[in-house]
Amino acid sequence: MKNHVQLITNARIRSHAYGVKLTRRFRDLIGLEEARSTIDFSLVKAAQRFDSDRGIPFFFYARVWIQRDLMTLLKKRIIDRRRFSDATTREPCTPKEHLEGQVLVEQLLNKLKRDERKLVRQHILEGHSLAELARRSNRHRAWACRLLKRALSRLRPFVGLNDSLKDAGPSGCGLVHHAVANTKITP
Repeated sequence: MKNHVQLITNARIRSHAYGVKLTRRFRDLIGLEEARSTIDFSLVKAAQRFDSDRGIPFFFYARVWIQRDLMTLLKKRIIDRRRFSDATTREPCTPKEHLEGQVLVEQLLNKLKRDERKLVRQHILEGHSLAELARRSNRHRAWACRLLKRALSRLRPFVGLNDSLKDAGPSGCGLVHHAVANTKITP
């Protein structure tokens, strides 16, 4: 235990400088104190798992833990911000508009093959990761990526004609339109 404390205190200042540098661009998402507390937590985890017999300095070992924990926190914050902004910027729609939006999405999805339809629905509308969906199908992530690209390219001609998907409400139409119309999106 004493060895852990010594490792942490020796690497703390350098680790804080490294972590603060990593999160400088994202100060609006992660505050300075929150970054430092995450770094301290990462140092404790790294010290518990550190093996000095391998010949790697503790700071370089701890950097991996610091980067992973800060990036995980950053991803959570980005997702939370996106969810919050989607929930606050949408205008409430009537049940009729909601139903129309769902019908439009279903009409679009019916133009796809069964596997493609299932993947688009679960990835874009429900938010599951491609790796998770590929694992469920006993396939590789690259398979899911190719299938999604193929599905989106099949839907592009229909979305270009039907721009009413953009404003169809929170039933998933905006998500489908954005995924299909934006060719820069990589699955």
